[in-house]
Amino acid sequence: MNLYHVSEEESIIVFEPRPVQKNSYGLSGNVVWAIDRAHVVNYLLPRECPRVCYFAGENTSGKDVQKFFPRQNNIRIVAVESVWLERILNAKLFLYEFPAESFRLADKTAGYYV
Repeated sequence: MNLYHVSEEESIIVFEPRPVQKNSYGLSGNVVWAIDRAHVVNYLLPRECPRVCYFAGENTSGKDVQKFFPRQNNIRIVAVESVWLERILNAKLFLYEFPAESFRLADKTAGYYV
C-alpha cells in the first residue's frame, strides 16, 4: 500500500515535518501528513479550498444512499462553494507517493497517516 500527499508545490525533494495543530488526533510535535488511496480524492483541490466530503459506507442505509447521492453510482461526494470554481479549474496540483511503512495511522475514517 502507498500513501499520498497532494500539494500545489512542484518538485518537493524533502518533506519537512510541520507542527501539528493543537488537538490534532492527540499528536504533538512535527509531522508529515499523508492520505490513503481511498481518501486522496478529498485533497484534489487547492490547499485552502473549503470542502465537505462524505461517502456511502457499509453502514449507510439504502434510503440514505437514495437521499444523499444523486446518482446510484456515486459513492463519494466532495462539495465546494461555487466561488472556488475558477481557482479549482486553474489549480496545478502535484501528487507525491510514499511507502506506507514510513507512516502510522492517525485516523482510519479519514485515511490520515503521519
